[in-house]
Amino acid sequence: MKYFIAAIFFAVSIQSFGQFNKGDKVLGGTLSFTTGTNENTQYGTLTSNSASLAISPNFGVLINSNLEIGGQLGYSSTHDEWSATNASSDRKSNYLTAGFYMRRYFVISDKFLFSLSGNITYSEGKDKTIVTNQNVIEEDETKGQNFGFSFGPSFIFFPSPNWGLQASIGNLSYTTFKNKTTDATSDQFHINYGYVGLGIAYYFRRSVE
Repeated sequence: MKYFIAAIFFAVSIQSFGQFNKGDKVLGGTLSFTTGTNENTQYGTLTSNSASLAISPNFGVLINSNLEIGGQLGYSSTHDEWSATNASSDRKSNYLTAGFYMRRYFVISDKFLFSLSGNITYSEGKDKTIVTNQNVIEEDETKGQNFGFSFGPSFIFFPSPNWGLQASIGNLSYTTFKNKTTDATSDQFHINYGYVGLGIAYYFRRSVE
């Protein structure tokens, strides 16, 4: 009998690694990096490269055992460049971001979880572009704002009941950009196969009596 009770206690202890209670809180952050290269030879040799880096701390609350809502702040930096036979472009941007997110957890095992997250964000920053066309160099600097949302999956590993390590691969995103210098707007929809996000979070687990 005592072995049976010990086994139940052990199983409950393991289960708590990946199971939450209403009112649990989460403090974490994500570091993401995206890169891509494209080459087009239809109209001559045209090569484009892009890379982006984003850091985003967040704080959330579990409103039930598997649904988390919270807010986030962030900083992002993007570098895009392309080159053709007689022309090239180099663009750099830096933005500060604030947003809201919702995450749904799915238990895979005692220490592994799968989650789907949706994010709504607003950001402001600056873009600087240098265009070279037949040895003529033009520089343009603008201020802009973005409003958008993204949706993507992630996997979470719990080495202990309170610490979670997160890995995100790929996402869908839609962004509306406004150039505050010219008032021009543009919309972009992306399927980001090259998106990789790594994060860590501390879970403040509420005791349930």
